[in-house]
Amino acid sequence: MKRSIRSAAILLALAILPAGVTGGPARAEEGKAPGRAQGIGPLDADGDGKVSDQERAAARERQKKLREERMRQLDTDGDGKISDPERAAARERQEQRRAEFLAKYDTDGDGRLSPTEREAARADGALPGRGQGRGGKAGGAGAGGKAGVPEAGGGEGD
Repeated sequence: MKRSIRSAAILLALAILPAGVTGGPARAEEGKAPGRAQGIGPLDADGDGKVSDQERAAARERQKKLREERMRQLDTDGDGKISDPERAAARERQEQRRAEFLAKYDTDGDGRLSPTEREAARADGALPGRGQGRGGKAGGAGAGGKAGVPEAGGGEGD
C-alpha cells in the first residue's frame, strides 16, 4: 500500500508540476525581493504579498482536485490502487510525451534543451515561464551550459 501511494505521488509530481500548475501568474512586486514574490505569487491571489487563510485553503482545494484527477487517470481499472501494470503504462505515456517534446524542441538533437531551445518551448506554451512553479526552475545549467530536459507536460489523455 505504501508503495502504491508513494508511486502515485511521484507520478503525480512528474505529471503535474512540470506542466506549470501554479494557480496564477507569478508576481514580482516593486520593492519586494523577486524570489519571494515569485515564490508566493501562485498562492497570493489578491497580490497583497501575503498568503491569507482563504488563499491557502483555495490552494489546498486545487491540489486536492488535481490529485483526485491524477488518480482517476492512473487508476484505469478504478479499484482505488495503482497497480504495477497501471504504473508501467503511465511511465510509457510519460516517455512518449517526453520523446515528442524532444523531437519538437531539441533542435540540435543532443537530448537536452539549450537556453534557446527552452525559450522556444516557453514561447509555445510547452513550458511555464521563469518563476512559474517548479517547471520554470527545471533548467539550471548543466554540463555544457544546457539544462536537463523536463518531462513534457499535459494530462494523460493528450
